[in-house]
Amino acid sequence: MQEQDLRSIWNSSSSSVQISIEHAQLAEELNGKLSSIHNKIQKRDLWEILASVLGILIYSCFLYFFSPPLQKIACALTIVWFVFIIYRFYKSKKQAVKPNFTMPLTEQLMQQKTILISQMKLLGTVAYWYVLPPLLFNTLFIFGSDDFSEYNWGNGMADKVFILVLIGIKIMILAIISAFCIYIVRMNKRAANDLQPFVDNIERLQEQLEMDK
Repeated sequence: MQEQDLRSIWNSSSSSVQISIEHAQLAEELNGKLSSIHNKIQKRDLWEILASVLGILIYSCFLYFFSPPLQKIACALTIVWFVFIIYRFYKSKKQAVKPNFTMPLTEQLMQQKTILISQMKLLGTVAYWYVLPPLLFNTLFIFGSDDFSEYNWGNGMADKVFILVLIGIKIMILAIISAFCIYIVRMNKRAANDLQPFVDNIERLQEQLEMDK
């Protein structure tokens, strides 16, 4: 089999490609492509875990130094969320093992397909478990920093302007955070879509193996 034949399996979107698969060459092609994917997954999970540990330390300081009750609640919830993130990415890191090329080719394909589908689900659902919780907690933290009842709304225009400006700043900060959250969701969905061709190609290889039996 020529190298171009192997590339056509991975890169062609046509399901009608009919070639004979040589197991040794196919394993080598799988090694190059899937190992690269798994290395990226492992690095991402490690950085997410380290960032979450740093987040726990930062919000623990906030929890200690900030006095408003709503901010303390927001900090505590954020810490719990960081612990969940560590667990989620640690689990992902353990599951996303590098390809084991000592296994039969059919088992290799099934293993890698399962891992890739799991990663696609992880990336495709970040809006619910990775973005929405901290967005809500940050909203509580930002607007829980002041008790507006302490301000005298009837004590001249200056007080009213001050409160309105303060609220405006908080809304602006929240808008920036929301925009960043939307960006994160879109980037992760794009990453999930980038994995779909690999799953499709693995399925075509599985079908070809069945036909060659």
